[in-house]
Amino acid sequence: MKLEKLIESNDTFEVPKNVIFQYQKIAYIDFDELKEFINDSKFEISFYPSETSKPLTNYNFNEVNTGGNEFLCNWNECDIGVKIFDYRENYKTRRYKKRIFYDYAVLFLVKSKTNKISFFEIPYYKEMFLAHSCPGEGYIHEYGGIKYHNMHLSVSNDYKFGVPIFPTNINDNFFTCGILEQPSLPKLHLGFKLKDSHKDIMKISKKNYPDSLERTCNKKGNEKEFQYLDENSQVDEKRSMMLIEDNKYVHFGGKNYIFDTSIVEQRQERINGDIPSPVVPRCIEKTKTYYGELLPTLGDTKNIFKKVSSNIYYQIITKNDYDKEFEAKCLTRIGDGKDKSLYKYFSKAIKYSMIKSDTKEEVGNMKFQENNFEAYGAYSCEITHKAKLLTNDIIRERELYLIPENNHSFKLQKQKFDKSSKQHISCKVLHFANIESFEVVKDNVVISNVEVKKSKTEYLIIFKDMDDLTLYDESTSIKLTCHYDVPDIKNKFTLTQNYEINTIPDYWISFMDK
Repeated sequence: MKLEKLIESNDTFEVPKNVIFQYQKIAYIDFDELKEFINDSKFEISFYPSETSKPLTNYNFNEVNTGGNEFLCNWNECDIGVKIFDYRENYKTRRYKKRIFYDYAVLFLVKSKTNKISFFEIPYYKEMFLAHSCPGEGYIHEYGGIKYHNMHLSVSNDYKFGVPIFPTNINDNFFTCGILEQPSLPKLHLGFKLKDSHKDIMKISKKNYPDSLERTCNKKGNEKEFQYLDENSQVDEKRSMMLIEDNKYVHFGGKNYIFDTSIVEQRQERINGDIPSPVVPRCIEKTKTYYGELLPTLGDTKNIFKKVSSNIYYQIITKNDYDKEFEAKCLTRIGDGKDKSLYKYFSKAIKYSMIKSDTKEEVGNMKFQENNFEAYGAYSCEITHKAKLLTNDIIRERELYLIPENNHSFKLQKQKFDKSSKQHISCKVLHFANIESFEVVKDNVVISNVEVKKSKTEYLIIFKDMDDLTLYDESTSIKLTCHYDVPDIKNKFTLTQNYEINTIPDYWISFMDK
């Protein structure tokens, strides 16, 4: 391609402010055309200025000749972006005051119909994986508006980092190392072509690929440990591979691979020889299956207690908790909960929500008040989705009782009844507490001539004789006190409700006739 015939660009190139160009050009490199020559074996683009009547020099932004006027884009490094070309060799002839003038700035961009570029091919077979290195953040030079984002480490300033190469979904034929963002072009996935081949795995491993063992694999020297989760161990039914740091977390269904990736991570100034072969794992460890509980919490567990004899978890809400906002969330707990490596054991295997046990409604943040009973009760964490391998005996849903202090009395808001009211006075049916007794009082006199009918949500108080409710004034008041006991925990509390009755409801009279 000749500089003069390249596409003109009217955009402002991302370059140092003191650099001025006479011409700005764009050169598109078509990877699909190059594949015919590289035959999918090795990705490399090389450019050399052709012989001209004038000496043509390629500069970078540090005023250093790139050496041989060559620049590359391959697995090892990529020089695409803005390139400077000038027919003058003398640096001083291009400099005026603090500005530097060049003849040409060319923005080199790579495109592909599939939006994928494979460095080369790497085999796998079932869960037999090999490791190689992916480009890190240093893969692309800073100028030209081109960005590279690796997909496997949150922070990596290295030029390369070793990772196992595997299909993230069944029958995937490409492994993405990172994504290349270029001006005016779709995102480009860079990585390796995958080949499902037991034969090639055996050839590379020299028929010595390690078996999966139920024992601990201990890292040695510069080795790296990765944890693999298959599609049956994760709720999203995908596959994933995580680098295990010193404070490692164990996940349900995990399998650990130990690799020495130091050979493939070495930076090469130029690739003039063979690319390093993929790395075979030294050890593969099947992780142990742990059994746990899914428990509702209010932010932390320090105030949660367990009644061992009845397997009940409970938290007593005290006066110090009133009018505070608590974060309602679910916690997976294994054993005594002290092993930090198991804190995230079920995090990829289940999805859940915290609900109130009696209403089945999902809850968010909660607030407790002295005379508001609504937030108290039994709560559970309901598993909405789970991994295929996760059976009910591996993780059990537990209830948490949020109960008042012993002998606390709630004075609920007054309710009004008239002729058309469709409710009875009633005590609540509570999922976590039993009713011990109740009292109906009118004008300081206890009314005992009543009948109790239980529904799913209430103990309905039915008056047998309406003479007990004869209205001598425009209205009368009834006070109902319900006494409760929390089994096993032995906490007692009362709910007191005042009712103002303007006219005896027809609904109450209809119950007398039944």
